[in-house]
Amino acid sequence: QSSNAELLFLMQHDNNGFNRWLSAQSLFERLLLAMIANIEQQQAPFTNVAIDELLTGLAAFMPNLAKQDAALAAKILSLPTENYLAEKVAAINPSHIAQARELLQQAIANALIDFLQTEYLAFKQTAYVYNSQAIAERTWRDQCLHYLLQSSELAQAQTFAMQQYQQADNMSARMSALRGLVYSQAAQSSNALVDFYQRFADEALVVDSWFAVQATNSKATLADIEQLCAHSAFTLTNPNRLRSVVAQFANANPVLFHQADGAGYQFVANKIAELDNINPQIASRLLGAFSKWKRLEPVRQQQAKQVLQGLKTQNLSND
Repeated sequence: QSSNAELLFLMQHDNNGFNRWLSAQSLFERLLLAMIANIEQQQAPFTNVAIDELLTGLAAFMPNLAKQDAALAAKILSLPTENYLAEKVAAINPSHIAQARELLQQAIANALIDFLQTEYLAFKQTAYVYNSQAIAERTWRDQCLHYLLQSSELAQAQTFAMQQYQQADNMSARMSALRGLVYSQAAQSSNALVDFYQRFADEALVVDSWFAVQATNSKATLADIEQLCAHSAFTLTNPNRLRSVVAQFANANPVLFHQADGAGYQFVANKIAELDNINPQIASRLLGAFSKWKRLEPVRQQQAKQVLQGLKTQNLSND
């Protein structure tokens, strides 16, 4: 097994881009799992000099990498997902996993803040083209914005996001700006959400994305998700629309779905029971969100079990 220093060296110097990315993922995973363990034992998450070594290493090689290969730079700064990390822990506590990821992202953002801001502002807004270089540059700009929104310069980053939203001439730039505003709880997000819906109300797939951004916001409340289901454009009879809210909430918003009081489980179970009369196949697929209930920490495991037992007592279809 490679040491942290070896993984950091490979991240910087390997001549194969995939190996550089894999080394970064391995190092991030190792650090995050140590942080999650510390949070669970109620210790300071950063008791690890490895974090400082990582931040120093990133500061040393990211500027050159961003010049040479913007797409790889964006990939290297992508942390393992919450769902991936959940596979690697003994008992899943989604709020601890999310907390560790957020802390590491904040540490990286603050260590690289000047560089990220310079890179973000250096992006040249030219006429939209679809080629690999343009895609790489846009992806890198979005990654810079994502990290700036995790930094101590939050208000400034939210201003950047709103400007990007207003000036966007393509859907990926507009959508990443909207996501940044919503996820960072920016005051401007409500205006942007209204504007986005008005612009694209007639384009079903785009409206699905609009719903999904809100349903996957870990800082939302269950009342916000219920409000989405009460929206005039939401219906249980449209599979894509249903997935964009309920499935996205259940599968891509682990903090809120797995809230410790079990309310997230109950919300999804109620929707499954309702949906079973309309589209039993999709109802059964939604139940997949509960598939790891036995691996949850004891409190959440008990809540999930109660909700599943409650579903079992209802007269459900064979699906």
